[in-house]
Amino acid sequence: MLDKRWLLVAMLAALALLLVACGDSGLPKQPGEYAIQPKSITYDGQDYSFYWIDKDKSIHRASKEDLKMMGDTRTYLEMQGKEPILHLSSDDPIAVQAEDRHGSYSSPWFPFMAGAMVGRMTGPSNQPYAGSPPTDPHTPTYHYPPADTFGRDDTLQGSITNNKPSAPDYGKVSPAPNAVSGKSEGTGAGTAASGKSGTTAGQSGGTGSGAAASEKGGFKSGGSSYSSKGGTTGSPKVGGGSGKSSSSSGKSSGSSGRSSGGRSGGGGRGGGK
Repeated sequence: MLDKRWLLVAMLAALALLLVACGDSGLPKQPGEYAIQPKSITYDGQDYSFYWIDKDKSIHRASKEDLKMMGDTRTYLEMQGKEPILHLSSDDPIAVQAEDRHGSYSSPWFPFMAGAMVGRMTGPSNQPYAGSPPTDPHTPTYHYPPADTFGRDDTLQGSITNNKPSAPDYGKVSPAPNAVSGKSEGTGAGTAASGKSGTTAGQSGGTGSGAAASEKGGFKSGGSSYSSKGGTTGSPKVGGGSGKSSSSSGKSSGSSGRSSGGRSGGGGRGGGK
């Protein structure tokens, strides 16, 4: 009899740990509206996390694997019974926790930046996931970042919406125009773009070549994370390009525009996703 009791206790403890591991904990117990600690909302590709402020001014951390959101004039958490709904102001970003070959970083995501400008981006880019109906920005639904590949200097705008609590398969989604924008989108001239004296060598201006393309990373967790797609972290590999080499003395470092500048440039096309 005693053994059965201990077995029941062990099963309940395992269930509690499983619920915590699923990323759904720390939410308010009572219905109502709760203020959100400014700039505390994060998303790692699997869980949303944030700090909310109780009526007694105490601060609590909450996390949830899938979270309904809607655009609003201010940011706060609404509890409709046991269901949380995040009201998000258009100028309040969510910090997307990410990873690339250099390690961890975060990029800002504005799900409801409609009609505003962020860097070179303008206008809304919300799009429904396949099989999900279009949803008004002021109607609660599930929102996810518009792309799963982005760099350290990138900003994400808009979102992929789903009427079901399920992250999209990004392999089947084409990012909306201007959904991701930033400095790392630029050209990859590399470090040896002047291999031929007095001229610009190789592919010095090609978008996505050289070091620029290698800076792209992705979510830190979840099925679309950087690591699950085969990405690795650590120091960049130098000289990993597929450029041609030459022993001709007239071309110092042999077609250096292609070997070290245009394609190699810190990993060329090999790193990034």
